Amino acid sequence: MPSIEELIEIYKGDYAPAKQYAASIMLKMLLKSKYAETMDEVRESLGFRINDRNSSKVLMWKKKVKKVGKCDICGSTENLEAHHIIPWEYSITGRTDINNGQCLCKKCHSMIHDDNEWYEYLRGKYNG
Repeated sequence: MPSIEELIEIYKGDYAPAKQYAASIMLKMLLKSKYAETMDEVRESLGFRINDRNSSKVLMWKKKVKKVGKCDICGSTENLEAHHIIPWEYSITGRTDINNGQCLCKKCHSMIHDDNEWYEYLRGKYNG
């Protein structure tokens, strides 16, 4: 098993997402203690970037973006989703920056990502 230091380097480094995810699971098992109630706290205390789309910070970001209450494109108030203006994979700091969010309905959000197969996979996995 890799050391904590090696896992941190994998997690913070420029590795494949699957390898970073595996490192995060191992770190969670090794580091979770009375000092860190959640993995988000562990990540934050170690200065990690946010990789988990279901982290509490990302979920809070989604909630704030959708609080606008209507689609920025068509004005619909139904099936609202949070959209990253600068895509998730291109902006680590933008992942939870409210200024990098746009409230869109599911239809308009799909149109924006129409040519992105990875987006369609994520849509099914996380449900916006």
